[in-house]
Amino acid sequence: MAKARKQTSTRRKKAQSEDGPFGSASDTLPSHLRTPTEEEWRKMKKAKMFSLADTQLEFRKGDDVVLHDPDDDEENRWLAKITSIRQRQTPIREVWVLVQWYYSAKDLRDVPLQNFDLSGLSIYERLMSDREEILNGACFKEVIWVHEYSDDDPDSLAILPDSFFQRYRVNVQTGVVTPWRQTCIHSCQIVYHPTVADMDISRAALDTLYHENAFLSRAPSALEVAADISHFCPKPECRRWFHEACLVKRHTESESADFIGCRGLRLLAVDPDRQEPHRYFQRFINRIPSRGKTFASGSSLAAAVRALKPGEMNLPDSLIEIAARPIVRQANRGDLSSLGNARDVVLARRLLYQELDGGHEFLTELLSQLNETWYNDYSDYTHVWQSLMVHRILATPYAPYWDAAVAREQQLSVRAVVCANCAAAI
Repeated sequence: MAKARKQTSTRRKKAQSEDGPFGSASDTLPSHLRTPTEEEWRKMKKAKMFSLADTQLEFRKGDDVVLHDPDDDEENRWLAKITSIRQRQTPIREVWVLVQWYYSAKDLRDVPLQNFDLSGLSIYERLMSDREEILNGACFKEVIWVHEYSDDDPDSLAILPDSFFQRYRVNVQTGVVTPWRQTCIHSCQIVYHPTVADMDISRAALDTLYHENAFLSRAPSALEVAADISHFCPKPECRRWFHEACLVKRHTESESADFIGCRGLRLLAVDPDRQEPHRYFQRFINRIPSRGKTFASGSSLAAAVRALKPGEMNLPDSLIEIAARPIVRQANRGDLSSLGNARDVVLARRLLYQELDGGHEFLTELLSQLNETWYNDYSDYTHVWQSLMVHRILATPYAPYWDAAVAREQQLSVRAVVCANCAAAI
């Protein structure tokens, strides 16, 4: 085991040597301070994990880690990902670890980046770099989780405001930053930041943009959209967020009686798993024919949805309300800043579709054929699990969760916009 003494890297943020992450054969430092040469590294024994004797902390390949740094800067902690662990066969069995560095905005201040602005990055955002280094096991402080910010996946976990995250790769030698995800329409391409330092200033600029109708003559600026609401189209071939200010000029819909169904029903037509509108709601996206009328005029949205299927619908009104909401997000809104309400809305729509398509009846019929203690029998449990997977059936909705979701997710005041790609209500 490596001795848990504080030791720091000395090569971070410097140009990588010709030997890459490996040490030099001419190095005369003591063994525990001398980075292995490439030949030594090849001969060293591979290990799956190592621990620090004084703390019993365990570090494994693939872990994101915090490393000791000379300044002990809590706001710019040194983060890396472990890619290999090896042992040098000496009396104290030295542990050496190959890591790939994460870079913060502060780390990249002196790196000439190509067409990339660091000013908006959160103090918790990191860029995965091409830089590698071999470090002694004593350099390691703790294991953390650097979330991959996949904002085109509505099933991703939300990123808390004080959690580290990544969404870019940076080649420190060339200064090229590769985005993993793109947002908004092609004419915008302004990167969304979950945390905005000068929110009041951005909000004032955005209010002016709308008040003066400036969006009619020019594209919004990065300052203006930093405080803006973003809308998400969950269709598989779209999966993109759009700033509301980028949509209002050309991609809005009228709330007049032009459509057969209200906006809530049109939002329910947007299926997160299929490009086509869901079959139960497809008619509501059409315009009212001559002498036609709107569907379920004067009734509540929940009542209109329940009228689609004969008999009792085993869903709480709160789930239907969440399912019929637009998927939106806004910076500085806690755990709703990264993916907004995407997970809840998408799950609610899937549960609603399942009910309309008869999924619950199938599940009830399936369980009626089994013993009451089927979940204790491996064979029966496997049969149920496989049946649910084949028929894409989710669990029965838990009403208290959806009641709490309505109370928890303060509904934003949004404009009636449509996707710039497919023209669906979002």
